[in-house]
Amino acid sequence: MPGVSWELDPWREPIGAGFAAPSWVEMIVRPDRAEDPTVTARIEIRAGRPQLVALAVKAADRGRELRTSDLRQINVDALVVNVLAEWAERPVEVAPGVWGSKPLTQQEAEAAWHQVQRARSVSKPRHTDARLEEAARVYRDNIGEAPTEAVKRHFRVAHSTASDYVRAARDRGFLPETRQGKAKA
Repeated sequence: MPGVSWELDPWREPIGAGFAAPSWVEMIVRPDRAEDPTVTARIEIRAGRPQLVALAVKAADRGRELRTSDLRQINVDALVVNVLAEWAERPVEVAPGVWGSKPLTQQEAEAAWHQVQRARSVSKPRHTDARLEEAARVYRDNIGEAPTEAVKRHFRVAHSTASDYVRAARDRGFLPETRQGKAKA
């Protein structure tokens, strides 16, 4: 049977100002044509950020193989935002201490979509303090001979990433400020 089927977590997580959405949503998209693939996806809200955590594309039992074009049609960002915005709701207190939700107006639905999109675009911190402290230690231990190169080797990253670690360690106070060309630890 073609169409979309849903399974939702009954627990709601806040998404932006004044909206909530299921903490996870699973969807199965069955194609209109029997020979086309079926797509299954799971979206979760983790640490306030909507994320696609599982995606499966399955060829039909008697259908054609999967093609690159099948995968190109999947826009992860649009999928996550549209699915969660579809299930967003505005919590309302229906009695003291008892919460429910009300259907969204068109204007509220658009606002919910923007809130989900904004929550999706919030990125995780690029560098943890533990990683930056370790980068600073490696840098200091190798101050006499190419300290940024030592950070690169230690973390097995590109030189530009090692430079980012060193710059971020300086920004967070794990290494002192320096002038170009003068290593300082």
